[in-house]
This record gives sequence, C-alpha cells and structure tokens, in this order.
Amino acid sequence: MAEYVIYDVNISLVTPVHIGNGRELMYDFDYAVHNGKTWRINEDALLDAQDVDDPRLAAQLAQSKDALSQLDQEAQARLAD
Repeated sequence: MAEYVIYDVNISLVTPVHIGNGRELMYDFDYAVHNGKTWRINEDALLDAQDVDDPRLAAQLAQSKDALSQLDQEAQARLAD
C-alpha cells in the first residue's frame, strides 16, 4: 500500500471551482466505507450484476436502501466463495 504524506497548506483560488453537481450523497446508499476506504456505489452496475431484468423490481431495489445492502451482501458472499 502506498505511503501518504499529509501537509497543511493554504491556497488561494484564482478561478471558479466546480466540484460535483451539488447532490448530497447518502451513506450506505450512494457510497460506503469499507476497510478505511470510501467506495462510490454504482447502482446500475450493482443491478446488472444481479441480472435484474424486471424494470419494476429494478425500480423497487433502487428505492430501497435495505434492498441495496442485501444485494451488496450477496455479491460480497459470492466474491468470497
């Protein structure tokens, strides 16, 4: 693993800065923290990995934090096998 050096710095911006689209991300829905790393959850890839072809089921899973957590746990279990 790479070693990181942390510096305290002061910066002055000379041009406008745009980061993101202003949408607030929700913990364990849009992103997760695992083993000290932050992971952005790609809902489309998660659903594709589950072979969800029924649009109603896909919409239901996309709206349910618990369902996404369950899908993630199942995917993790398959990866561990």
